[in-house]
Amino acid sequence: MEFLLVGHYCHDTIIAKDGGVHLALGGASAHASSVLGALGIDFRVVAKVGDDFRYGASAPRPPLVVPGSPTTAFVDDYSAGERAARVQASAPPIEPADLGDAPCRIGMALGIAGEIGAETLARLRELSEIAVGDEQAFVRHVEPDGHVCIGPPSPALRSQIDRLDFFKLSHGEARALDPASLRCPAIVTHGERGCVLVQGGREIHSADARAPAMAGPAERDAEHPVPLRRYQRRRNCQHLFRHQLDCGALWWPCRLRTRPILQRPASGISR
Repeated sequence: MEFLLVGHYCHDTIIAKDGGVHLALGGASAHASSVLGALGIDFRVVAKVGDDFRYGASAPRPPLVVPGSPTTAFVDDYSAGERAARVQASAPPIEPADLGDAPCRIGMALGIAGEIGAETLARLRELSEIAVGDEQAFVRHVEPDGHVCIGPPSPALRSQIDRLDFFKLSHGEARALDPASLRCPAIVTHGERGCVLVQGGREIHSADARAPAMAGPAERDAEHPVPLRRYQRRRNCQHLFRHQLDCGALWWPCRLRTRPILQRPASGISR
């Protein structure tokens, strides 16, 4: 298996700048699945949902349904300009046993609401030849009223993050987790200004922003109607995925359906 994507699907309610409301399948695992599926790459998804899940027919890979539990649900409000996120419901966390025993070439931790704990991240590390993490899985915290805030990960998670091969975070989220403090290489995105690869406490590679950002539907839905979004997603999927990984010199540009060339960085870190 090429890719193992770990992280919940969710119900996204998107409030656009004009006040319009859109409902969509959300979750980083769902967005990454759309890209991998279009590229013809073999992958599996580990995501939990409740029996209220609305997108069973359109989900790129079937989720694990937990009877009696809700599906993780987000409200992304762009009516004031900046995104304000709120969690309405949360599915149960993903446990290490949920990942199974099949090894993969590339494992990606793509949590959205704290569903990936330290033991589950450690299990993903064990199964993956190359393990990659997205910061929102670990620095995004849900307050009692459902609002989302950014803060440092727990010490147990922090130690497992150091065991990853690559870690992606945005410039804003670097306030909660200093990329220079990580033992693994960190891809730091800067929006339209591109991104840099930080390794060993210093920037060793930069990429410009000629490619569109690898944003999920929540960001795009605030601006574009559904037909245009679907066209753009299919038209740009290969370019977007290449750019996202190329930011850290992880992806060697290749034609559709060719094998991605990823190499684990040389280091003395024990995996």
